[in-house]
Amino acid sequence: MDSLRNKIMRFVEKKDILDRVPEAIARYCGVTTNKLHELELEQEEVLGFTEWFVHDFVLSDYGMPPIAAYLKSNPRLSPEERRILEDWQQTNLSVYQVTDIEAGYGVHVEDIFSKEKFFFHDVSLSQSVKVWELVICRKVWVLDEWQVSAVATKLMPGDKRDIHEFVMARYRDYLRDYPEARISEFLHRRGHLLHQFIINKELETPILPKLVTSHGDEIVYYEALYDIVYYARVIEKLSKVADYEMIESKKNAKGEVVQYNFDWLERGNSANLFDEELPTEGYGVSSFYIGGPGEEQYLLLGRVEVTPKRLRLSVTGEKRFEAGKEVLARTLGDAIRHRIEGMETLESRLSKETKRDTEPEALDPEVRSRLLKGALDDHYRRWLDMRIPALKNQTPRQASKTKEGRKELEDLLRVLEHGERLRVERGESEYDVSWIRRELNMDKG
Repeated sequence: MDSLRNKIMRFVEKKDILDRVPEAIARYCGVTTNKLHELELEQEEVLGFTEWFVHDFVLSDYGMPPIAAYLKSNPRLSPEERRILEDWQQTNLSVYQVTDIEAGYGVHVEDIFSKEKFFFHDVSLSQSVKVWELVICRKVWVLDEWQVSAVATKLMPGDKRDIHEFVMARYRDYLRDYPEARISEFLHRRGHLLHQFIINKELETPILPKLVTSHGDEIVYYEALYDIVYYARVIEKLSKVADYEMIESKKNAKGEVVQYNFDWLERGNSANLFDEELPTEGYGVSSFYIGGPGEEQYLLLGRVEVTPKRLRLSVTGEKRFEAGKEVLARTLGDAIRHRIEGMETLESRLSKETKRDTEPEALDPEVRSRLLKGALDDHYRRWLDMRIPALKNQTPRQASKTKEGRKELEDLLRVLEHGERLRVERGESEYDVSWIRRELNMDKG
């Protein structure tokens, strides 16, 4: 096959074909020809462009792509080479989602546009991709099996919706002029759009997704500082009421306690502060207090730090902050006196966190794994009944009841499963998400 590729490339090096390269590069990158001097293709882009140019770019002098012109020139080829060259005439770039991997042999894929399923015999690809990832490539038929051409670009499962909508919107425009065209023909004629999607994606400024608390508040960090009037009473009250759980006490060199830390939980009088309405937009973020494996879990609403002179309330979300101040006032009364308060956005907090070195928690791996499982079990149980923007604000349970909803839910579950695989690769505890599929009757089998 390498011998055949070399013969094709020698044909492409003819002057009348090479003269069309600048025009082809401009189309491939989505720029005008007078902007070509500003382009600097990376090595991988050069390979991708060359493949697209040979297979898809129509030469005006020939009325066909270089690979078709080469076949028409009646070159001297072996019967096997001619058979391969004929099979290569109608290939196109497309986007495939990996559905299964045969390590060291190849991958099972599904075309995200036509929904056709294939097996690609490609050892390298089987070692470099994970299930549910996307691959932009050209499939070629070589001696009774599908193989991947020289260049393949990998995308994450979460990119599936964007690239599908990007291509289908342009396909619909194409159908106005060519109403009988199939998606494969469109991708043969407009395959360069896939490269432009990748370029645009790389140039995009990452947008922080909108994160909200489980009560629908935007993630903003609030703090209120109080003067301590009666220190002993503050510690006594916070230790007795069910709303708070003492999680830590810090001592000085003399062994004297100089700070108490409490979690403010959704229990006791704080159990019914908020209605049960789930957030209608954004991605819900929740933290839970877990006493230990198998013990009951409570939603974490905020934290309270107490020193002999100061009390600090730290809460995420405006509704919780106002409620937190009211609960403190009701619980502690004149034992504290409000001093000052402030807030900080998520972006500001993240920029600080990236500059700060943090020490890993000294927690037994088995205990950490059990605690993590408990927290994730609870999170995903709630997630099943949360309205999700990617599901058109339906809950996963609701989406699983309709054909269109199941299609969108399947993509979301694939993103979830892929994320869990990445987490395990980073050395984190494994969490089996297969129960979520069973709960939603979305078993892959």
